[in-house]
Amino acid sequence: MKKNGKMFLALGLMVVFAMAVYAQVAAQKVDRTKLIKQPVNVGIIKPCEGPDLAAGRPTIVKQIVSGRGYLNLSAKVVNQGTKDFISNPRQAEAQLYVKKLWMSGPASYVYIQKVPIARLNKGQEINLSGRFEMPYFEKWDCADIVAGYCCQEVQVMVAISWDPDIRNDGNLDNDDCRAFNDRCYDAPAHHVWYQVQCPW
Repeated sequence: MKKNGKMFLALGLMVVFAMAVYAQVAAQKVDRTKLIKQPVNVGIIKPCEGPDLAAGRPTIVKQIVSGRGYLNLSAKVVNQGTKDFISNPRQAEAQLYVKKLWMSGPASYVYIQKVPIARLNKGQEINLSGRFEMPYFEKWDCADIVAGYCCQEVQVMVAISWDPDIRNDGNLDNDDCRAFNDRCYDAPAHHVWYQVQCPW
């Protein structure tokens, strides 16, 4: 009988200990509803003080005419800043161009349209557009390459070209207040692949 009493006592102590530990853990339990952060507005960039000319993402439309491949291109340059841009038109230029990625040097660039920028009020935009013929075009899809055919790639770019001395001319109205958005090109959507007969 004494042994049974000791066993019941030990079992009872274990139950009491377990309940005490559970109560302590429950008391320390974190209210996870307080850890939920407020949503953050991603991608919203406040205008900077001054003119801010920004190159927009190009629109690319493929077309085949009489067996030839073409890209119909359009893009915008927008003044996203808080002030109007006013300059000598020889100091700034909006550009839409294509780079042939299998080439290097100046010959690899084909300018579709260039527009000198003399004035661009805040909120205003410049529209660029034009057509590019794909060299040695055979077909658009590069998924089913067969012997004797290769995949070529071009890159569509939108940029603002500046006079290197534009910040030293004493004119604050043509000083771009943000530089990282002056070019728009480095994304898969700006690249176009197509098939050609292999040149080698």
